[in-house]
Amino acid sequence: MRKTVLVSDDSGKEYEPTFEKRARGLVKKGRARWIGENRICLASPPDHDFRKESDMSETKKIEPAATVEYVLGQIEKLSEEPAYIREAIEKIDNSAPEKSQAIAAVVEARESTNRAALDFYRQIYSDLNLGAHAMTVLEKAAATPNIPMGEVTRMLNQLLGLEYKN
Repeated sequence: MRKTVLVSDDSGKEYEPTFEKRARGLVKKGRARWIGENRICLASPPDHDFRKESDMSETKKIEPAATVEYVLGQIEKLSEEPAYIREAIEKIDNSAPEKSQAIAAVVEARESTNRAALDFYRQIYSDLNLGAHAMTVLEKAAATPNIPMGEVTRMLNQLLGLEYKN
């Protein structure tokens, strides 16, 4: 099967040809109209011309999602006394025990979530520091002329918890 139906829009811009069955479907749904035996005109042109080649010459630098500074900031935010606890205590009404229990349950759930988030950020911090420490060790060892590269690799893998086999 070949794409035999030519596709254009109202401004005359040409698009990639399509299959006849697809063209019939577009016309049936009101997204295009026939303007010739083997040509349709799109009712609404696509937002993007997929025929254009993407420009791969421009390399984008990918920044790390988490840095030590970011993680420490998040830990500090979680460690601060949250205002919602004070607000919850103020809202507790001793005359309505059900309401007090509901507020206590919300605060308990929130604290549980915060503890989990804190554990998560601690693990990321630990992983980031391990990577930074391993890189420092690798740089120093590689700069030392008397240490063979195989030994440097073995030490680094041991530091990172990876197995190293000769």
